[in-house]
Amino acid sequence: MEGKLVLVSGHCAAGKSAFADRLSAELGILCFRKDRVKETLGEGLGPTGGAVYEKGSAAAFVLLEYILEECLKAGTPCILEGNFRPAELERVEVFLERYGGRCLSFFFTGDMAVLYRRYRDREKERHWVHKSAGDSPEDFAAGQARLGEKLPGEALLVDTTDFSRVDHSGLLTTVRAFLVG
Repeated sequence: MEGKLVLVSGHCAAGKSAFADRLSAELGILCFRKDRVKETLGEGLGPTGGAVYEKGSAAAFVLLEYILEECLKAGTPCILEGNFRPAELERVEVFLERYGGRCLSFFFTGDMAVLYRRYRDREKERHWVHKSAGDSPEDFAAGQARLGEKLPGEALLVDTTDFSRVDHSGLLTTVRAFLVG
């Protein structure tokens, strides 16, 4: 059985989580979100567990690696979602190669000024384990700069500057074809 991974990555506030959750619900595929794993670790350790705040993303990714490995070994398709760093994407490639898995990657992006406004609008509601992505549009853009340099498998760019222009139906069709192909 060939394992298949749908990787949803991209910039902050570009709609990655909403897209991954929608794919999961519509296709019946398990979805694991990096931020949610980090939040779960934080809830388990509590706010005094400063390590979660400082190293939560790294710890969350280690757990995602384990989940990915188990899914690939079992031939179970899964969705991983997060703002993955280059070193993390390299690790994903290692597991795909080791288990002969295939990957379809999405990179969600948009106009940085629009993404920054969205980010600031929702920042008050974010879980305490998350660090700020920047206090100015320039800091925000600088923090997003290295994301998406090299995605595994076939990679598709999704511009969400204007959500109404995103062809969600077409993206879903692409994922369905990947899963049956």
